[in-house]
Amino acid sequence: ACELLARPVEMFHDMAGIEFPYIDPRSGRRVTSRIRRDNPDHEKGKPVAKYIQSSMDRNHLCFAPGFLADPSRIIVIVEAEKSVLAIAAWAKRTQANYTAVALGGAWSWMGKNGKRPTPNGGTEPEHGPLSDLDYMNGRRVIIAFDANLHANWSVQESELRLVSELRKRECEVYVARVPGGDGVNGPDDLIGIRGDHEFQRILKEAKVADSLEAFNDEFAFILDSCAVIALRSMNVLSVERFKQLTANRFHIVK
Repeated sequence: ACELLARPVEMFHDMAGIEFPYIDPRSGRRVTSRIRRDNPDHEKGKPVAKYIQSSMDRNHLCFAPGFLADPSRIIVIVEAEKSVLAIAAWAKRTQANYTAVALGGAWSWMGKNGKRPTPNGGTEPEHGPLSDLDYMNGRRVIIAFDANLHANWSVQESELRLVSELRKRECEVYVARVPGGDGVNGPDDLIGIRGDHEFQRILKEAKVADSLEAFNDEFAFILDSCAVIALRSMNVLSVERFKQLTANRFHIVK
């Protein structure tokens, strides 16, 4: 594993785990890998570096097998590679017209895209949305992040920015909510524990991103105290904080 990811052997105690190769959907060649460690180190009771990526490769998206086979398929964007594989198997079993792509982490659709010149004649890394997102241009997309999104503002912000980026690419963007509990966090858990029909249900109930209906699922206004509750995390926000968080959100009605 250390050789595969170009990592020093002494960096981690135990590298045994599962390799998820990232395959370029057009050429079919491996462009990078991530390893999910079976026994990650722990700090303060929490796993450290549970997933490890090659230090020599750029960020890429993890595409389901046969991603480009049918451009009419609806794309489901998830966080983890296991969810991509579970959705691919689900779509094959049920003959559903969906395919999937994983980010490999909520913010991993952003990364280093190359280098740009600096005023002094040198170069510096250029960061931004991955070029892999080009495969989504003009497509219908459903974002289905893990259930713990409800308690993580960083993941929620990533979703909002991803919606904005996909809209720039003329995508039709929807959001689906994975119901947590009973061991369910990602779409793979939902399919494995509650069955194919439950995953089909959340996709059918996906709402247009930033629509009034989706917005009302996220926030509620408390008239007596002039405050706002974020319904995912049950955090109470001042009206000013609410405006700061949502001022860049919009929905175009055709």
